[in-house]
Amino acid sequence: MNLAAICRKERRGFSLLEVLVALAIFVLLGALVFSLIGGGRALLERQADWKRLSAGIGSALERMEGDLTSALIAGEGRSPLFEVGRFGGNSVWRGFTAIPEEERTAGWGNVYHVEWVEWRIESGGLVREARRDWVGGDREKKERWEGIRLLRLAAWDPKGEEWVEVWGGERDGTIPPAVRVTVGNGVREWSVVVAIPVGFGGGVRGSIR
Repeated sequence: MNLAAICRKERRGFSLLEVLVALAIFVLLGALVFSLIGGGRALLERQADWKRLSAGIGSALERMEGDLTSALIAGEGRSPLFEVGRFGGNSVWRGFTAIPEEERTAGWGNVYHVEWVEWRIESGGLVREARRDWVGGDREKKERWEGIRLLRLAAWDPKGEEWVEVWGGERDGTIPPAVRVTVGNGVREWSVVVAIPVGFGGGVRGSIR
């Protein structure tokens, strides 16, 4: 074989078939990379949404636990009330709770004010509605936690030694020793059992005004 033939052989390029195969491989790899990037972005967005929802659920449970542990039978002309009811697939809780107002340093403990509160599901969110007595009238306020679609409550009945889903006025305003709270977002549920001191014969320490 002469030198010219060898040079022509070395200068031979890719065939059309080889180019098409290479392009197909590049297209396939590009589609795979973009798919992985899109899936990772969707996963990060779901994780961020889940983190926000979990934080909201934790905040709601903590708020409700504070109301339950400070529950009391209010005096001063108010009707005694501690009610757990069922409405469809959800529960409603109504009652009076003591809210710390200021710290006392002279050995008198905390000073509290009394709020009437109601917890319920409303338009796809968990709502806490509160009313406080003031000299000039009642002030209402609402707190809302989005994405919570389920509220299920059960009070511990010490006489029957069982959880009951309805607890109301027929018990003369008595408060149960514990309430089981369950909230959910339609996919997952979280539960906590809250012990209520006044239900065990204790009470809220401090002065109620």
